[in-house]
Amino acid sequence: MLANPGRVSDVLVFSGFLIASPPALAQGKTAAGVRGFWGHGTRDPSIPLAMAKKGRQRLLEAGADLETKNYEIGHWIAPEEIRDAMSFLER
Repeated sequence: MLANPGRVSDVLVFSGFLIASPPALAQGKTAAGVRGFWGHGTRDPSIPLAMAKKGRQRLLEAGADLETKNYEIGHWIAPEEIRDAMSFLER
């Protein structure tokens, strides 16, 4: 997403994380113009919510238009998360 800004318009992230220093951000590039949806489980044992929050904040600071939602689930995708992601894409 950040290696080639402007080449990606919409991004969906389900229970993910952002590496500590994405190369593009380290090179001073931004995520301006990138829209994203990032859903995450509050009880995810594989990728703790704290990791998601750090990545989300980093993308927001880099200029991404990021919609974030947390769900009372573990490391899986819930039906309401799919509905929210579809709504995001339809907008």
